[in-house]
Amino acid sequence: GTTEIAEALLAGCTQLEKLTIPDTVTVIEYKGVANCSSLTNINIPDSVTEIGGSAFEDCTAIKKIILMDNIGLMGSSAFSDCINLTEIHMSNKQKVIQKSTFSGCKKLTTINFPSTLTTIGDSAFSGCESLPEAILPSGVEKIESNAFKNCKFLKKAVVPDTVSSIGSSAFYGCEALTDITLGSKLKKIDSQTFYGCAALPSIVLPYNVTTIGDSAFVNCTKLTQITVPRNTTSIASNAFSYPKKMTMYGPSSCYAQTYANGKGIKYVAQDIHATSISLDVTNKTAERYDRFQLTATIAPLNFTDAVVWTSSNEEVATVSDTGYVEICGVGTAVITVTAGNVKAACKITVPQLIDWIEFDEDEIELKAGETYQLKPYISPSDATNKKLKYTSSDTKVAEVSASGLVTAKSEGEAKIRAAATDGSDEYAVCYVTVTGKAKVTGITLDRTSAEVKRGEKLTLNATVSPSYASNKKVVWKSANTKIATVDANGSVTAKAPGRTKITVTSSENSSYQASCTVTVPYKIT
Repeated sequence: GTTEIAEALLAGCTQLEKLTIPDTVTVIEYKGVANCSSLTNINIPDSVTEIGGSAFEDCTAIKKIILMDNIGLMGSSAFSDCINLTEIHMSNKQKVIQKSTFSGCKKLTTINFPSTLTTIGDSAFSGCESLPEAILPSGVEKIESNAFKNCKFLKKAVVPDTVSSIGSSAFYGCEALTDITLGSKLKKIDSQTFYGCAALPSIVLPYNVTTIGDSAFVNCTKLTQITVPRNTTSIASNAFSYPKKMTMYGPSSCYAQTYANGKGIKYVAQDIHATSISLDVTNKTAERYDRFQLTATIAPLNFTDAVVWTSSNEEVATVSDTGYVEICGVGTAVITVTAGNVKAACKITVPQLIDWIEFDEDEIELKAGETYQLKPYISPSDATNKKLKYTSSDTKVAEVSASGLVTAKSEGEAKIRAAATDGSDEYAVCYVTVTGKAKVTGITLDRTSAEVKRGEKLTLNATVSPSYASNKKVVWKSANTKIATVDANGSVTAKAPGRTKITVTSSENSSYQASCTVTVPYKIT
């Protein structure tokens, strides 16, 4: 069946009103269904995993789209300018909403943001004039420039603590926005981020914000209150249009106060103590020379306490005054963040990784059936995790146990590899040559006695040891064929009442045998 809707295959089919996509289709290519201005009803089956760029662009009659969970990739402008689209159900596999995906969807009012979402691309929802709110899920890390630009009826937006970056003009022209919550990881209010948010009365900037960019709050005509944290060290001279009717709140004797005084903004120094604090990570295993950011979430949002970061062991890890951690040694360290009377901590463990592994012998020759215990030497001797994972390149020639015991099985060559499991990627190899054939060392039966009625059959199963013995042939024999017989496959047939012994013998070495006593009962009348 058809596996794709090819590039521009249906583009411009202005009379097409209904489209049922076959469940064999996996990809809708670039502009595959674009400019189908009469299309109102479309069924996208589970089989579709990818929707190309501009795939449904300018399908102006579509009102509702349901994207099934198999869709993991959706190209830029996929549904742009679908001006009558009111509802979109997104795939729960969606990680990125690409550039301009829904731009110009003027009537869009309902959208689910999946929990898998990490990025909202440039202009993804620009011009979605009817969108009432944007409650973004935890896990979103980046909101790119113009993402919600000119969403004129957007009243509420929640940016989660996982977002570290909001691009310029992200909420430009959101004229109805009155309620905005910004997450604790945010470090910068970029240029024109809230330009023209005419209804916004107040905003609280999270404590990690260091910069307020050019024209960030220009033409925010109702903005009268802003809370600026102690960490803010740069505010553009043109950040606000109406400084003289504003009140800025923040700690005393900080940059924000100096800025406010210079701009004629009323400044209210506050003394609001933190009541709770938590870190995004509380336990972490790291490697030497790793670097990473710890983020604290502190309540209330307008607290004014100084935030202090400390390390219990700077030979293992250091931390900056913004929570940026650098690993410099092996061991453990506790990073503590304190705000007023509350604190939170992250325990960091830096294991000593293995530097190298060597075997006592890197080449060995064994006869089939022999064993050899490998002896690995690990450096340094104080490596935290010395566990090794053993594998054989050819288990038909030689196999290896979890403890490094090599068993030669058949003639040939194999490589035995011992790999570190601590993430160091170190390993050692021993080359094994096996000669000869594995001899039989034993034989057993699945039962030692059995009762079989006259005329009935029983199959005995013999096991030759080792399992890789070269010659597994056996010979079956009945001590009394008048009572019971046995064929070459171990199938016993009861002939007459009595008792006899069925014996199986290795054809390679007759000293290895096993037996089963078979009883054929007398018929009771």
